[in-house]
Amino acid sequence: MKALCFSALLVLFASAGCAHRGVVPEAVPAPIQYRSEYFPYVAGYDLNRWRILSPAERQVVLAQGDLVLADAQAAHFIGVLAEPSTASIAEIRTAALLSLQQEGPDLKVLSQTPVTVSSVPGTLVTLRVTVRGTLLQYRIAFLQYAGFAWRIAYWSREEVFDERAPDYAQFLADFRLRQAAPPKADYAIAYPSPKWGYIVTLPYPEWAPGDERIVRDAEQEFHARSNLAYFTIIPERIALPLAELERRAVARIVESSGGRFHPTESRAVQIDGHAGKLVTGRADIDGVRYEYMLLFVVRGGTAYQFAAWAPDEIFRERYRAQFTAALEGIQFL
Repeated sequence: MKALCFSALLVLFASAGCAHRGVVPEAVPAPIQYRSEYFPYVAGYDLNRWRILSPAERQVVLAQGDLVLADAQAAHFIGVLAEPSTASIAEIRTAALLSLQQEGPDLKVLSQTPVTVSSVPGTLVTLRVTVRGTLLQYRIAFLQYAGFAWRIAYWSREEVFDERAPDYAQFLADFRLRQAAPPKADYAIAYPSPKWGYIVTLPYPEWAPGDERIVRDAEQEFHARSNLAYFTIIPERIALPLAELERRAVARIVESSGGRFHPTESRAVQIDGHAGKLVTGRADIDGVRYEYMLLFVVRGGTAYQFAAWAPDEIFRERYRAQFTAALEGIQFL
């Protein structure tokens, strides 16, 4: 359950930048524009120096965003992440730094200055942090525009950071925000599981289908992540009492946190005509307080455990309503 580095922004890369870097002759600039299909912006970059990473390549370097660029040596990266949010720039920055600090406790902010991107004021932060034994440096522009929280970042290993920093400055200078209506809060995507007989609905594009934020593994049949928030579903072919399901879920939280789970509410609920139990609580994980919503339902010979959690400061502001709607809206096939 530990939050991945930069879940609020472009997440981690552990081995990025390990390729050999020789002297590459400078080519004639070949500017090109990338126009996002999902978010109101246009970005310009030089085809001779940068290329867009495919979804598969992003998984290799553990980077996410609407747009992720890498140089020819895969040693430097630029990424754009926009998420529906009314959070202030200070709150966006805090969430991103908190995410990084969970992976690198040595995080140090080197500078913080005002920045203007496409006539929109923001904050530009430069920092360094050790992630999986690699000392990285980031430069991130935080913006709030058109109902989206924006993070426009450049990063690499610290010793080569300055090599492409001018490219990032030019990227920000060429970046254009377009006019757009705020995202609709009721726009959602349903994720069905024919194998386990349920449908869960989550807001789009914050929890986007086909994105690396949505994965399925052996234990957690469904695991979704957005920013620092998580939503998992664990079904089992076993008919257990709701109290036993609760005990198991709490044990998992305690094991991951190394501490205690403090319940704040427990009540009976009806989910698509089936009796269930909804439990809320909190736990401290790596010095961060997380708020949890846990739902337990037994249907026929299958026991379902639904868990949603996020750091308390963004849980209250942003995710409580999303989680409540997702849990109460679960349908069984």
